Amino acid sequence: MPKLAIFGADSLEGEQLLEALAGMEPAVDIPFLFSVAEHSEPMMYAGRPVAVENPANADFAAIDIAVFLPVEEPYFEALDAAEKASCAILDASDVLAQRGDAPLYYAGAELAAGERIVAIADAASSHIAAFLSKTPQLKRLDVALNQSVSALGKVGVEALAAESARLLNGQQIENKPLGVQIAFNVFPAAAGRSAEVEQNLAKLLSSTAEEATEVSCQTTVVPVFYGNLYMLKAEYHGEVPLAAIREALFDDPRFRVFPNEDAAMATPAELGESDCIDITNMSLDRANASVLRCALVADNLRKGVTFNIIEALRILIKIDT
Repeated sequence: MPKLAIFGADSLEGEQLLEALAGMEPAVDIPFLFSVAEHSEPMMYAGRPVAVENPANADFAAIDIAVFLPVEEPYFEALDAAEKASCAILDASDVLAQRGDAPLYYAGAELAAGERIVAIADAASSHIAAFLSKTPQLKRLDVALNQSVSALGKVGVEALAAESARLLNGQQIENKPLGVQIAFNVFPAAAGRSAEVEQNLAKLLSSTAEEATEVSCQTTVVPVFYGNLYMLKAEYHGEVPLAAIREALFDDPRFRVFPNEDAAMATPAELGESDCIDITNMSLDRANASVLRCALVADNLRKGVTFNIIEALRILIKIDT
């Protein structure tokens, strides 16, 4: 079994990934876990505790596949060391994606034979690209991304819980870990978040197109724990075949189209334990039949980076065996 190392293991994505790895087939060896956090507690993997170590202690000669998760400060030195040691690398920290020297992968896409250094697309780009793969070639895409606080990590989830509890009990907020109140509030995400989605989507959408797709994204942080909402305005080169797109989506188990027998509209509250990408408000623009408008909702943790990494791992393991 390949030996796996996870950098940023104590993140929300790390917890989700460990849970998914425990039931993965083919199986992987108990992973090496790394974090820069001081006094990290052991994490559970397949019913057993695994120590979380400092990345400076990583022995890359003992690692077959190194996974780098999204963290505030990427593990640049560890990633360089993994490359020099010829480890297979799955990088979800946006380092390789920005460098542009590795294929950008999301679940459902393909990896060329022999690829061992792979950039993992962010959740938003993955969800949107999966939906757009069911539609014709794009000319331009405008995205309004409503990002849940879990995309900001544990600090975001804990801040929303604590602030909501205080306000609902008539107490003032004493500490704002995000620098601004998040409970019952919205605010623009850091500029780099929108830039990451724009760059990744442009690369994913242009990889099989004859000409580049222009992408624009604006991101707002909303007081929701899990589940992102994406409002899309997609312009095509001709009239949108809306009926054919609906039929293709209904026949694909990766998606749920609303309204349906369960609910009239897709929202984060409707996700539950679903691994689907939910689609709602799908219609043609009133003034232009070559423009499609719709909204997508998907779990940004379980159905995002975690799912992409698991699928990429399966491909790497299959190639190596």
